[in-house]
Amino acid sequence: MSSDTPTNRAQSLEPWFLELLACPACEHHFPLTLTENRDALLCKCGRYSYPIRDGIPVLLIDEATEIDSHARPEQVKS
Repeated sequence: MSSDTPTNRAQSLEPWFLELLACPACEHHFPLTLTENRDALLCKCGRYSYPIRDGIPVLLIDEATEIDSHARPEQVKS
């Protein structure tokens, strides 16, 4: 199996596309940023992470990982 298969290849989401994405879980709908590994999207509030599977962001609340339950979106500056 090649190391360049779709599941192993770094995700390539275009910057213009990333600008359109917002967190569906937080009421402020903060923007999402790509993780360093390019395998997930993080909400600006620091509370939620969304997976990227086969190059497609999975923005379903049921699929989100809560990475910091103490993060307070209301304290994030726009």
